[in-house]
Amino acid sequence: MTEVPMVPMVGALMVPMVGALMDEDNRDTSKVETSSDGHNDKTSKTEVQNRKLTRDWFATTHCWLLSSAAFLVMLALFLGLYVGTSVFGSYYDAASSSTAPNVPVVIPAALSVRSEILFATLDISAFESSPAFELAFRTNFSEAIAAQAGVSPSQVNIVSITAGSVKVLSVVYFAATERPLADAFEAKVRGNASDLFLTDAANAVLWQPYGAIEATLVEGTPDSCPIRRVTHLGDGWCDSGAANTPECGWDSGDCCNVDAPLFNCRDPLSSNFGRAAPTGAKYPVPRNPRYAVTERPQSTEGFVSSYNNYYEFGFSKSAPAATTKRADIVDFFEGPWTVKIEGLVESPMEIDVKDLIDMFHIEERLYRHRCVEAWSIVVPWNGFPLYKLLDLVKPLAAAKYISFQTFHDPLISSFHQEGQGRGFDWPYLEGLSMEEARNEMAFLSVGQYQAPLPPQSGAPLRLTLPWKYGFKSAKSLVSIKFVEEQPQSFWTKANRNEYGFWANVNPQVKHPRWSQASEKQFTDKSFGSSVEQIDTQLYNGYGNEVAYLYEDLKDDLGDVLYI
Repeated sequence: MTEVPMVPMVGALMVPMVGALMDEDNRDTSKVETSSDGHNDKTSKTEVQNRKLTRDWFATTHCWLLSSAAFLVMLALFLGLYVGTSVFGSYYDAASSSTAPNVPVVIPAALSVRSEILFATLDISAFESSPAFELAFRTNFSEAIAAQAGVSPSQVNIVSITAGSVKVLSVVYFAATERPLADAFEAKVRGNASDLFLTDAANAVLWQPYGAIEATLVEGTPDSCPIRRVTHLGDGWCDSGAANTPECGWDSGDCCNVDAPLFNCRDPLSSNFGRAAPTGAKYPVPRNPRYAVTERPQSTEGFVSSYNNYYEFGFSKSAPAATTKRADIVDFFEGPWTVKIEGLVESPMEIDVKDLIDMFHIEERLYRHRCVEAWSIVVPWNGFPLYKLLDLVKPLAAAKYISFQTFHDPLISSFHQEGQGRGFDWPYLEGLSMEEARNEMAFLSVGQYQAPLPPQSGAPLRLTLPWKYGFKSAKSLVSIKFVEEQPQSFWTKANRNEYGFWANVNPQVKHPRWSQASEKQFTDKSFGSSVEQIDTQLYNGYGNEVAYLYEDLKDDLGDVLYI
């Protein structure tokens, strides 16, 4: 505090008072010398002098009293300011102490990874009536964390979250590079408030690294953000399905970012509320960066569109591409094409496929495709995640599986004609469990290589399941039916011993007639192009995304999961 000199201030108050008295003396002296009419005053000089002496005494006394009063006033102000500052300072210091009264704070002795996001909670319900105390404590709390972590206080963020009658300080992070993940984590904590506020018996702050509690958050609960992969929140890509909700912080703001490739702003507090990227297959469509293949080359469009299994149009790999060039088949696939979504759903529909596609944001994903015949390709598929269709039609609780049906028309496929199907039971049917259908990898493809699907690749709408053998990805869909019992698929009916319902890729489980340990990787069909033999990966390399689906089934089903 800056001290103010007392003497100059008192002097400043006295000067105008003394000056006023001196002016009065001068006026009296002039009266002695000359009267108002110009004649000598009749009053004697002695009387005048006595009056002057009396007046001087009063003036002196007056000045002294005024000076004393001014001094006392200033002294009182000074003492009041000093005492007030001391008292307030003591209060602030108490509020700012690293261990506020009755609130033990436990901070780790050392943090091994400085960019780690930390989770901490502290019950501050008792401070609700004292905002200044809470603010001071928060400031000191941040400074203590920053000092221990070796970062700037500006890199530390503490948010206040209220859960019922309990108010806590929670979610601490630092390092600017972790900000998107931290925002996503904050949203998760808000959604799981009642379950994740951790305190010990002394109500002290408890800490856990972000990674240590990711498993707690990853499955989600009815009251929390249901997206499985927490790291997808706030990564710059709009998950316009399950993550675009208040519980997920509107995908941590991604879905309101109008500069993103896809956006759909539903946050009523955002200035972009109501805005959305165009839906439908408007090529080129944006590529989703999460689904990339970096360890092997992308297969060429020429190879992928001419090397196909589509038994409705022939049993050789080249027959489908050749047969579907027929004019009547071209017209058939160009539509109109009706898709029926039926069964155990709240909102069944029968809709033209073009209208259905126009309801969704279309993206590109680069997926590995592994055929049960032990060959593989890498394809850029264009479409939308299957879970978005589920969100649209709202399956009932009784729905446990989905049955997918390919077209059935004897005029288009000669193999659909009676006696020509080589013993197969048409139409082609496939199935998924509801849990599999909800997985982020399950995809409905409407195009490839930034163009609509050609007939031989499954136009106009096909299923794409990259962690399963290729025959599970049914082509040219006309029916998607939600059912209670596990549906019987085309190949299971044809040969139950070789082709099962689950058909997950596993190099350790051989086909009855060949090994699945490796595969031929096809890239190009040009003359002289080489074919590389590579090792097959469990779930075709997508174990991180799908393995959890089968943990509870392994003991009962065993190898059946991989046939």
